[in-house]
Amino acid sequence: MSIGDFQLADEHHGLVIERDNTQGDLTGFKALERVTLGAPGTTMGKSLSADLMNIADPHGISLPAAPGDVGLGNPFAFPFQTIEDIVIEGDRDLTVLNDNNFPFSVGRHAGNGAPDDEELIRLKLAHSID
Repeated sequence: MSIGDFQLADEHHGLVIERDNTQGDLTGFKALERVTLGAPGTTMGKSLSADLMNIADPHGISLPAAPGDVGLGNPFAFPFQTIEDIVIEGDRDLTVLNDNNFPFSVGRHAGNGAPDDEELIRLKLAHSID
């Protein structure tokens, strides 16, 4: 597992991107974890805020897909090894971005081998970050 980014929402709460090293694999692990920081020397709390491999897209805004594309439609997936940025925009609203490391990343276009585009997604979390 790797950490792509860690952003504090306040002095005790934040979000971290956790990801495995897969790309284009819809069984991979990509998640946003809510963390709670305690007093120095105590254990940090963690809970799942968003499964980036299973995001509801009931209106199909991620479509259409090109031949060989993965993770588009409902559910939508963010199958990148290089998910690296979180922008916190409110207590439940955020933007998550991947860095495509052009031309080497092949997360979205796994079926045709085309290099990935840069992508960002806007999310509304079910629960507040703080």
